Amino acid sequence: MESHIPDELYKTIIQNLPIVCVDVIVRRGSHVLLVRRANEPLRGAWWIPGGRVMLFENTKDAAQRKVFLETGLTLHEAQFVGFYEEIYDTSAFKVPCHTISIVYEGDGLGDVKPNEEVLEWAWDKYLPERFVSRFYGNRKRPAISKEKF
Repeated sequence: MESHIPDELYKTIIQNLPIVCVDVIVRRGSHVLLVRRANEPLRGAWWIPGGRVMLFENTKDAAQRKVFLETGLTLHEAQFVGFYEEIYDTSAFKVPCHTISIVYEGDGLGDVKPNEEVLEWAWDKYLPERFVSRFYGNRKRPAISKEKF
């Protein structure tokens, strides 16, 4: 399913249209998986696994694909929980980009085996504040409200 868009075409697309993405709150017990991003936008920031939705791919399949590709985990019982959008000052192409992210939440099964998009990873009790402040959905969810699971 993963298909490569030529760089120049993708740069033109992100300069003219918002990009539809998925981001996934991966749970394990009372913790959520955070990954430190290797790529823009948000290079070096702690975030949750995710990325763009491919043409003709439904968002739940995209969530499962991105979690597996970035972390090696299988996403179990994924549920839609909300969305957020962001306008970033920079992207992999050194131009601003606008993303609309569909957010799923599910259990991560298996051992974490990060790919090159992940500088490091950690299980944490809370989601990054930047994510929480932009999230539209059930804010009473434990990792978002800062309550224990």
